[in-house]
Amino acid sequence: MANNIEKQLKEISERLEQGVKEIFTSERYTEYLNTMSKFHNYSFNNTLLITMQKPEATLVAGYQAWQKKFNRHVKRGEKGIQIIAPAPIREKQEIEKIDPVTKEPVIGDDGQPETEIVEMVIPRFRVTTVFDVSQTEGEPIAELDVPELTGSVQFYDIFMEALQDISPVPVRFMEIDGEAKGYYHQTEKYIAIKTGMSNLQSMKTGVHEVAHAILHDNDVMDADGIIKGKTAKEVEAESIAYIVCSHFGLDTSEYSFTYIASWCESQNMKTLKASMDTIRKTSAGIIENIETKMHELEMERPIRETFHREDVILHLSGSMGSEYSYNLVENMTAEQVQENVREYVTLLEQKELSEDEKPLEEFLEDRGATITVLYASDGVGENYPIDFFDVAYDADTGIAYFSELTPKEQAEMLVEKAEFPRTIFTEGEKAFVTEYAETFPGQIERLNDLVWDMRGSYDEAGTNLVHEVIQAARANFPTTELPEERESTMQYAHRLIEAAETASHENFTESQRNLIVNFAYKMDDRDEVLGLVNRMLTANRGDRSEVMRSLVHETEAQMDNFPDGRIGFTEMHEAGIRLENMYPLEKNRAVELYREGAEVFILHGNPDNPEQAGQILAETENAILGHDGIFGITETEWEVHKEREAAAARQEKLEQDSAEKIDETLLLHGESGRFAIYQMDTGGEHTYQFMGVESAQKLGYSIDGKDYRMVYAAPWTPTITLDDIFERFNINRPNDFHGHSLSVSDVIVINRTAETKAYYVDSFGFEELPDFVQQRMEILENNHTRAYPPVYKGTLAQAMEERDVDAYLDSRKLNIDCKKAIEEAIALNFDGLHLKEDAATQVLEQFGEERMTFVMANTLRELSYDGRFSRQNKDWAEHTEIPENINQGKNLNQDYVIESHPAVLDGFIDMARAEIRMQKIEQALDEAEVTITADTRGFEADGHAGTWHTVDEREYAGEKFFFMEHDEYGSDVAGIIVSEHGQLVAEDLWNGYDAGALEAISEYLQEKGISVEGLMPELEPDELAYKIDDRYFAIQRTEEGYDYTFYALDYDEIDGGAYDNPDVSMRQAMEDILEDEDMSLENAVPVDYEDLMAEVEEAGERQMQLAQLLKNFVGTGLNRQVEIRHQLRNVAMAVD
Repeated sequence: MANNIEKQLKEISERLEQGVKEIFTSERYTEYLNTMSKFHNYSFNNTLLITMQKPEATLVAGYQAWQKKFNRHVKRGEKGIQIIAPAPIREKQEIEKIDPVTKEPVIGDDGQPETEIVEMVIPRFRVTTVFDVSQTEGEPIAELDVPELTGSVQFYDIFMEALQDISPVPVRFMEIDGEAKGYYHQTEKYIAIKTGMSNLQSMKTGVHEVAHAILHDNDVMDADGIIKGKTAKEVEAESIAYIVCSHFGLDTSEYSFTYIASWCESQNMKTLKASMDTIRKTSAGIIENIETKMHELEMERPIRETFHREDVILHLSGSMGSEYSYNLVENMTAEQVQENVREYVTLLEQKELSEDEKPLEEFLEDRGATITVLYASDGVGENYPIDFFDVAYDADTGIAYFSELTPKEQAEMLVEKAEFPRTIFTEGEKAFVTEYAETFPGQIERLNDLVWDMRGSYDEAGTNLVHEVIQAARANFPTTELPEERESTMQYAHRLIEAAETASHENFTESQRNLIVNFAYKMDDRDEVLGLVNRMLTANRGDRSEVMRSLVHETEAQMDNFPDGRIGFTEMHEAGIRLENMYPLEKNRAVELYREGAEVFILHGNPDNPEQAGQILAETENAILGHDGIFGITETEWEVHKEREAAAARQEKLEQDSAEKIDETLLLHGESGRFAIYQMDTGGEHTYQFMGVESAQKLGYSIDGKDYRMVYAAPWTPTITLDDIFERFNINRPNDFHGHSLSVSDVIVINRTAETKAYYVDSFGFEELPDFVQQRMEILENNHTRAYPPVYKGTLAQAMEERDVDAYLDSRKLNIDCKKAIEEAIALNFDGLHLKEDAATQVLEQFGEERMTFVMANTLRELSYDGRFSRQNKDWAEHTEIPENINQGKNLNQDYVIESHPAVLDGFIDMARAEIRMQKIEQALDEAEVTITADTRGFEADGHAGTWHTVDEREYAGEKFFFMEHDEYGSDVAGIIVSEHGQLVAEDLWNGYDAGALEAISEYLQEKGISVEGLMPELEPDELAYKIDDRYFAIQRTEEGYDYTFYALDYDEIDGGAYDNPDVSMRQAMEDILEDEDMSLENAVPVDYEDLMAEVEEAGERQMQLAQLLKNFVGTGLNRQVEIRHQLRNVAMAVD
């Protein structure tokens, strides 16, 4: 059973590996984010698994959960969704009782250690199957309580109020120059959202910037040592915004992740998974916090969230205005309400009605209207007061109509109705509505058209589109043409600087002026320049030097981000080129970037229409050299290129760090002679670099290992002295030495096998550093780079024969250190009852998977006789390579046996193996492999000439298999089947997925540890039998499905039936049948079907004999009865 679980987990991990690769395309990525928006509380792995198997899923639960919690059942034949679930196991074991204070065994009165029964909790995982609600039927299920974001004003208010409440910094609506819709201010710690945008865009921008504030605050990232590129930050913030918006029903169609595939190429898989997990956790937190806050605000929502043009408002009042109400009238037009109110007043005047007997509301309801009170003097709707109407009736003064109001009053009421429940139009926009009403008095429909067009434009695109509506309405007003502006942006910058200095009586410094002018040249955008000047003026007021430094730094960084420092947008625009998201390049830089693998465009100006300038992707270097104009690189390509360069630098550093860690481990913990040179990690006037010990101490410095980095390591022999090392690394330095000449303040560490000492290169001679080695050991212990010296798998005799004794001794020393570390970890993490869940993590981090596996497996092999170790762990150890190491009759492997209580050690090994499995999954996800698809052509198969293409695809156990034919000869030659990663699975195939092909696929899966039972009906047997608890179970295939029978242990038939569904596998049929009997295959022991049937047949024959003998016994003579009794006894004994 345990092996089957491990196989399933391995299968899932391999599917996850491919799934991670697949999601990083723009289409699959948004599909994954959609799944995350519905399952934001699920882990990264499970969200990805759901996306891979059923991306349209909305609510999942297990087979039993659908029945017990929702009174629904899974439809027959539905394929489940496999996810990973925690399945910790508890085992009771008898162990020696440990004193919690002394950590020593407790000795009883008989002088023997006392024992106790403890329950061990061992972390495990299993693969479980869930089903989506669409795969079930039964009682209706309540809709998920996710508010639909319709863009309504009222929802906008509640959403934004909730978002501002959960934001870690204040959220401000303000004017923002340029194209930016919002930003997170790193220095002053607030979020700015551009005013005048649509509700939809404001909400999206708000979530995006809140994500930045939560994740990407520079101070927090610096404190935590987190480094992320600009693209990585944008991917995280935009992905979180997409998930949150999708969860709340916002339109996400405009989101584009076309850059995601290019970005992910520059990231290792661990970084990608970390980003995805960050995205999942952050979006889940934002969703949950917004929903909680919105629920609180729901209690204060207005009765009507917003109004539409056709909504009719009736204002009723009386008692000299002390009583009033504003009511929504439905099922009547404004004209119909006016007619009915007039009729009502007439009936009152004629004394045919009385207001006490028949209020106006009741009169209108009798005529078919529906009345809803929105705001009234008794407190209804007091948080959202209303002061507009279509018809008004005052019991004291009579009827008032909207058409009777002044143009200014009409304009104000229409604007208030359109804006409700908050102000969205600017004072200038409201003033224009009044101006329009007064220009065209009495034209109420025309005024209505203007106001509601403005409102619709605001919802769609914010203030910009409202401005266009106003401009169109002004077409009937006289206008004055403005003179054309001819000065350049740089001239504008000079003029702006002079005007700003005159107006503020504050002068910019020369460097600040140069910065503004250079910025104008680079950006060629007046709005950007104006914004910079305003911000610098603000920063100059008072003592705000820190703000100014930050602003200068941000501006310089913005200019430095240009891929070519020798050209800006000014030259690009002057050449008639204004292409969105395109940076300019000169020829030399274009060639340089092209050689580095970037996509470079050849640009051709179009002065009449710069936005339609020509752009051609450069296919060759000669094409670039042959063009004398301007070149370009897209913003996305430039960001990807920078990330690619950064990734290469990170990989180079990782390789360097790994090599250094291995060298330092062997130096400080190995048993062979080695020496190493350490040099100051950072130099400068504020360090003691190049100082003698005495000089450094006088200045208050102490020599500390943390200030150094190993720059070289090599074997050491007793003939090598400190002077030899000093001379060699000054006069005849090795080719692989990359440090500076050995100088004062450098440190030499020598491992002389018996001792390891450090020496400071002093002004004269060498000064021993007694603490340096221990300091470096502590640093090494906290070095989390996963790089470890390899385990020497040979014997001592083999090492001596191959002259590799140093490697053997180093490995032996580290094996012993690992053994001791495990013993110490158990002692520190076992409280007498339980072993802490992370007990193995620190040892694994310190010594690595290979050595820890070697030491644990060696211990199990040496103690294989001990029954307190689990069968699973012993089987695992048997499959681990541990060579015998006998020298002069002594088993040297005994030196590595862990000396801890076997029961506790067994639990520790379980934990260590689980941690190792998780690390292997991460490592597998980090490796890139070839991927075969249905469209693959030109594939080169191992051992086969020519190239191949895919003609058919099938999937078994989550693995994809591809039948391929030869590109040149097609079906005239035998075909092959390969796995998704290009591994040859079957060959010499003439009939596609025939029995031979399926047999090869089955063997391939079994070699990978994947059970094929139930996966291939074509290969399943026609009958199976099992012993389950106190009965036998037999099943056989029929044309209609399956027949099955339960037998007692004496082979007497208990029950049976038919399972009428031939489309499912035999295993699925068995699981369904046994589930109805409250049984499971988990406890099933396979038995031979033919042998079971033979036993059943024999038992049946014996029962028939017994029945016949009993029948003959009645009515016979005494002698015959004695004979029959003897026969009955023999038959009964046979039956028993």
